[in-house]
Amino acid sequence: MALLIGIALLVLIVIGGSIAALLSSGGKLASSPATPTVAPANATTTAAAHETATITSALTATVQANATATASVIAANPNPYPPGDGTLALYDPLRDNSKGYRWDEGSSATGSCAFSGNTYHVSTPRTHFFVTCSSNASDFSNFVFEAQMQIINGDCAGLIFRANSTIGKFYLFQVCKDGAVRLYLYLDYSGNHVTTLATTSSSAVVTGLNQTNVLAVIARGKALDFYVNKNKSMSVNDGTFTHGQIGFVASAANNPTEVMYSNTRVWTL
Repeated sequence: MALLIGIALLVLIVIGGSIAALLSSGGKLASSPATPTVAPANATTTAAAHETATITSALTATVQANATATASVIAANPNPYPPGDGTLALYDPLRDNSKGYRWDEGSSATGSCAFSGNTYHVSTPRTHFFVTCSSNASDFSNFVFEAQMQIINGDCAGLIFRANSTIGKFYLFQVCKDGAVRLYLYLDYSGNHVTTLATTSSSAVVTGLNQTNVLAVIARGKALDFYVNKNKSMSVNDGTFTHGQIGFVASAANNPTEVMYSNTRVWTL
């Protein structure tokens, strides 16, 4: 079930002949977007459209049980971010969907979420769109969320967190190939409630295509810190959302975009 997050939402589900929506592994159909509008926060560089489906979130305990199966996994993966505390709750190299985290899988004319070549690929062929692919077995409150990414084609990558994919609430930490770094707050899928919480340019970003960057979010209550390659890029205080899903983004401003993700970890705080 691939989640294609966007700014304007008009649900169109076709059952029978041609289905212009994503088909989840559980057989559920996603919605199909219409008439995307430009996000006010990023009108000169990117916009988005949305495809989604109702999902059932598993308990965080399921994720923790997978990650903490052996003491050696925990010992080999201490939290590298200050102050270094926390308990490993999710560890996934993202080679496949076998670890029980229920990452979205599926494709449509507007984008896809798929495992390929022992990595997780998020892509959209349409410009002025972004696509999100989430873990449907995640629900984190205070945590460190880290993942490695490469922008294979196109414009921007990113992480979503404290997300509710059913109604379209989430934070989006966006990092682009030109070094731009932004944080957005989405209150729903209508496109009328999008806020830019921070925007900057980070010299820590390894710019260009096919470059490896490690992104991380640290969330402690209202305190949100963002890292690129272990360097803090920005900090924001916002308590709009307190918990939710995690996921990945491919954001196509002016070019079809594909992003490859691997080696994701979450520590609960």
